[in-house]
Amino acid sequence: FLRFLRYLLFKLLLLDRVRHQGLYADPDQGSKAHRNQLIRRAHLECSYTLSQIAAHLSIRYTTVSKVVKENKEN
Repeated sequence: FLRFLRYLLFKLLLLDRVRHQGLYADPDQGSKAHRNQLIRRAHLECSYTLSQIAAHLSIRYTTVSKVVKENKEN
């Protein structure tokens, strides 16, 4: 039960921090390019881990990794 509460609190704090940074977006809305831009901002500007971003957007870790890696190569 405590693990669940910690997880829930973490999610709420994560969402709050993202909203304050102007990074919260519904993953079902907008283009893939916009989503990728938000992923890069969340990782590079807000120091979210790739795992946190993937979990929040309900996408695979490798997808997030490729988006961030793509940015570093350009």
